[in-house]
Amino acid sequence: MSLEPRRRPIATEAVSAAALVVLNILLYRRVLGLWWTYDDANILRSIFEHPFLAPFIDYHVWPQQLFTPLLHIAFSAQWKLFGFNTAQWYAVQLAIACMTTLLVYAAVRQFLDTKRSFVAAAMFAAGPPLCSIITQISTVHYYIAISFCALAVVAYVRAVRTGSWPMTILSAACYLMAMLSKEVAIPLPLLLIALPLRDLKTRIRFVLGHSIAVIVYFIWRYAILGTFLGAYGWKIDAAEWPRLLGLLPWRIVQGAAGTGVWIGLALVALMTLTIIAGVRNRRTIGLLIAAILVVGVPMLPLAKEVNRRYVVVPWLAWSIAFAAATTRRNSRLAAALLIAAPLLAVVSNRQEWGHEFPLRRRMSAVTAGIVGRLIGRPPRDSETLIRTMALQGQMVVFQIKRRSMLAALNWDSLNASRIALLKRIVREHTTALLESMVAIRDRDGARTPKRVTK
Repeated sequence: MSLEPRRRPIATEAVSAAALVVLNILLYRRVLGLWWTYDDANILRSIFEHPFLAPFIDYHVWPQQLFTPLLHIAFSAQWKLFGFNTAQWYAVQLAIACMTTLLVYAAVRQFLDTKRSFVAAAMFAAGPPLCSIITQISTVHYYIAISFCALAVVAYVRAVRTGSWPMTILSAACYLMAMLSKEVAIPLPLLLIALPLRDLKTRIRFVLGHSIAVIVYFIWRYAILGTFLGAYGWKIDAAEWPRLLGLLPWRIVQGAAGTGVWIGLALVALMTLTIIAGVRNRRTIGLLIAAILVVGVPMLPLAKEVNRRYVVVPWLAWSIAFAAATTRRNSRLAAALLIAAPLLAVVSNRQEWGHEFPLRRRMSAVTAGIVGRLIGRPPRDSETLIRTMALQGQMVVFQIKRRSMLAALNWDSLNASRIALLKRIVREHTTALLESMVAIRDRDGARTPKRVTK
């Protein structure tokens, strides 16, 4: 595994960067036609109800005990700039995706040559798990967290190589920002310590700032939420853990493979075998173990249900490890691997996109179209959008306050009969709301004077 980047002309780096931007645009340009889905409406409601800085200081913003204030800040900033114009929201989403890919390239470039760094970043961008991130505005914090992690790595590498403490402080600050974006960034110092830089003592000395950052984060988190950790509302009994932990690797593989299972599995198998073949010494084994811990530990609370977006960090690690492992192969085999794997990734990405994008597009257009027709307004009209979000938000309380709602109902879990009860009540409420919209339309229409034609 190459420890130092080869020197390349600036033009080569510029072409690589431009190609990565073009790749993101070609893969995901159609998101500009989407609307808000899933948690988007709930976060909009939150920023409407709370002041701009409330996510940093007010526990009422975090009923689910997650702590990702930079996500809410991003929503607040875009709301002030764009209002209900979702095309501009998704344009920012696409721009952030491009920037994240470039920062991943920059971080990998600290250790690998141009072509391998390009392949790592391109495979990250074209990964099937990214389809579920780019098509939902409320998952932008994954991109933000990865961007800050990449900046933290670049600054840390420069700090260790040059002995610069200002760069160490910058790296620790980026690490703190990454944690405030998404909790998946917390284990990053384990990876920094394992990087192939100088000696272990030096690496540990330059990670002290990150130790302070993580202490600040947990104290901050506890001061706001009253708990050091928080997770999605899945209850996991002690007896379930062995089975769930046994299934977790396979569920991660399924998430990485995407909808096109066979092509995705072939890609994952190719990458994994290449990584295993590239493990030749103790330092590489240590780096691989650190990477597994960094991506695996945040997955443990999610073992009961592994959504596609949860696999984005493992996919990033897979992509980088694959590109790095090709340095151990002969030139012809390495070239074949560096060409075949990205092509398989793009094919797998397109299959996942063929499933994910139509689903999000239907969610985006159908409901707003129905509501708009019922109230006699265009689908993109502000009143149409607000009423649509009100309809879609009926079940949000059971998602963001699942534990407290189950306790209030004296339920220990959701079984088939209880889910059926929830569906019946929401169906009845939805019917009543839709009928009231028609009544309002008819009432307002009756008050509007009709034109008299001669």
